[in-house]
Amino acid sequence: MPLTIAVDENYNCQPSSGAVGNGDYVSFNCAPSGGAKIVTSTHGNGESAFQNENGNSLSLYSGNNGPFYPNGSNFTINYCACAPQSDCLPVSKRQTGGYTIRVGSTSGQKGRQG
Repeated sequence: MPLTIAVDENYNCQPSSGAVGNGDYVSFNCAPSGGAKIVTSTHGNGESAFQNENGNSLSLYSGNNGPFYPNGSNFTINYCACAPQSDCLPVSKRQTGGYTIRVGSTSGQKGRQG
């Protein structure tokens, strides 16, 4: 089942954690008029979290963005949202209960850090 994540004017994301099936996609609804940047963790052998990602980040425009397809199966994406010219650390968000997307079946598997 696809997942839509809303990014508010303060770059907070709702839902803060979610899941997609293998082969499903994620979309982002971005509220900031200047857009936003989604920074993701890498997984496995350093591969990007989403297909066609640029430098482990997605550039979002105001409004609906996507679909973005995960770059693999059965793993966890850690991510954060920030202003387009800024950076954030996905792992620090995860450590405070922050943003994750489970892809496929991740039971019994450690989340990937990047």
